[in-house]
Order: sequence, then C-alpha cells, then structure tokens
Amino acid sequence: MSARVQIEQKLACTPEQAWLACAEPSGLRQWQADQVSGRVTPGGRLDLKWPALGASIELDVVEVRRGERLVLERDRSRVTFEFGRGFVGLEHSGIATSDDVAGTDSAWRAALALLAHYVERHRERNRSVHWVVRRARTTPEAAAEFFSGKEALGAWLGRANAPPGAPGSRYELHTLWGEAMTGRVLSRVPGRDLALSWTEQDDSALVLRTLPSPSASGERLIAACWSRWSGEPAAASTLRGLDAAVSKLARLLDGAGSA
Repeated sequence: MSARVQIEQKLACTPEQAWLACAEPSGLRQWQADQVSGRVTPGGRLDLKWPALGASIELDVVEVRRGERLVLERDRSRVTFEFGRGFVGLEHSGIATSDDVAGTDSAWRAALALLAHYVERHRERNRSVHWVVRRARTTPEAAAEFFSGKEALGAWLGRANAPPGAPGSRYELHTLWGEAMTGRVLSRVPGRDLALSWTEQDDSALVLRTLPSPSASGERLIAACWSRWSGEPAAASTLRGLDAAVSKLARLLDGAGSA
C-alpha cells in the first residue's frame, strides 16, 4: 500500500525563477541535493547525491513543461512539481509505508522552505553545505523536542528566550560557544524537523533532522545541515561549535533512549 505527500510552498519570485531552481542541476544544488548532475529533458535522468550521508538517488525525467510542470520518477515513486505565480506545488506519490510518509513530508517541507529562502534571499549565488551527522538510539519525536523545546535547546545548542514557533516567526538564541543566532523559522513540523535562517551568518540556514540509520534497529541519524550562500569561508569557531553541539545532542539522546 502506498501514500502521497502534497505541499504548496509560497515563493516571492516568478514561475521562471522557480523553474530554474527546480529543473536545472545548478539550481537544485542550491537547496536540494549537495551534488546534482544530468539533464532535464523527457527521457533524461538526474543523479542526486548527499555524500555526507552516503546517500544518492537516480530520477527519470518523465514530463517537462517549462515553467509549468516537472515530473520525476524512480520505480513506483513519483515527484511532481507544479509552478504558478507566487507558489510551487509538490506531490510525492508512491511512498511505501506510514513511517516514510511522516518523514518524507517533513523532509520536503524543510527542503521547500530552503528553496524559498534561496530564491528570495540568495538567488544566483552558490551554496556550500556543512553536515554534522551523529548516531543515537532515539525516536524522531524525542529528537524534535531537543530541536524545538526551550529547555532542551539550552542543553546542547543555545539559550533561547522562547522556543522556535510557527514558520515565519522570529526566534533568538545565544549559542553555547558564544555566538548570537537569530532569524526566522523557515519550517517546523511538530515531532519532526526544524529549519532556521541565521541572520548573523550571512542569512544562512540551519536544518535539524533525524533520519533512519542504515545499521542498528532503534538507532537514528541526528543531522545538522548548515547551508551558506556566501563566498567567504565559514569561521572555524562556528564549525567547531556546531560539531561539538551535535555530538552533545547525540549523547543526550542516547542516554535518554537507554534510560
């Protein structure tokens, strides 16, 4: 039995600009996969890769109507983009299990929020990505509490005056390694993932996720993906701070999971 995910993402750009971000390998690299190659023509193929996760996927290009509709397919799974003035619609059908549906929905909401952030704030700039990935015995719901709960955030990432709210709302925290971190909530799915803009770091974006682990049962991958559209290198202190923070989060979740 299969299911589907349907999302409409508002975009402050033209349908052509949205099309270029979704239907060109160079555009997809700015918000979706870390590496993208191939051709978007009927019968063509796209190869998407996330080296930090050891993940890749090949998608067949089924339908291309420039500026209007794009359909990609792999086996029984199909992704359809519909482009309109001020929005992009996405439908992902052929999802196999109920667990996959929740994770897929959350992942697409974070990705489409990143798309909006890119086309509205950083269009035509190249993205650099820094992943921090750790393993922990936990659940998506337990990890989500550490992503969004005020007290839980303070235990590993930073002190917040209030927990991150609904998409579009402002947030503010001070990281445990001494940096200010303010911006907008780009995407937040209760019990799942969180995406934040980061004003002080060139209006970058930090996405906090859990993913299925390829190894032990009951284990999840805890991932922080920091996307930057700046020509300047990231500060070493910030990279060290993020690495240490996610390591601490994994230890906290592992301890809670084994308690």
